[in-house]
Amino acid sequence: MATTGRPKPDLIGGHVALDLVNTIAWRLDDERRRDYLCDFPALAHWCRRVGLFDDGGAEELRAAASEHPRLAHHALRDVCALRERLYDLLALLVDGVEPPGAVVVPPDLHVRLLDSLAHSRLIGPPMRWELTPHVPADVPRLVALQALDLLQTAHEHPLRRCDGPGCGWLFVDRTRSHSRRWCSSGDCGNRDRARRHYARHHDQPHTKAALQPSSA
Repeated sequence: MATTGRPKPDLIGGHVALDLVNTIAWRLDDERRRDYLCDFPALAHWCRRVGLFDDGGAEELRAAASEHPRLAHHALRDVCALRERLYDLLALLVDGVEPPGAVVVPPDLHVRLLDSLAHSRLIGPPMRWELTPHVPADVPRLVALQALDLLQTAHEHPLRRCDGPGCGWLFVDRTRSHSRRWCSSGDCGNRDRARRHYARHHDQPHTKAALQPSSA
């Protein structure tokens, strides 16, 4: 539990853009589905936590959001829209729905990526796009830069979806055997082990009863 009192999603994606799409918990389970980015302060807290800006930047943005709540609301809306479009696109890569080279960035996401580049500068080495946030509108631009980086490097390691029923979290599989199945071994992995343990012990009495000779 966060010291701020806000619940925090685990950072298991292996990339900031994947941790963004994972700010929806239980994405594939409508009854348990939860959005961690419930307001602009939650968004600013998440951005600070994943290293998109420091404490000073977070405070500057919180002050700007307090002074211009409508702009903060729009920034949160834009981040959440980008998150969902990015998830839809990554799902095509994870599920192998489209052949390599056939996945095209949707026009609205393409516009957001171009806008983020227009407000950034290229620095290095190594060369990278950098944006220092000053206003709420800079937050979706920062997030879009991370999305662009992920899309350009997604071929380097396999993208996976957690096998946990209803979870839906995505991650980069950097294991040597490319056999990672869970968002977290201690979370969905433990749930799976508990289910299998229960199934074995739940079925065991029936199995023993079936093997006992009839008294007739």
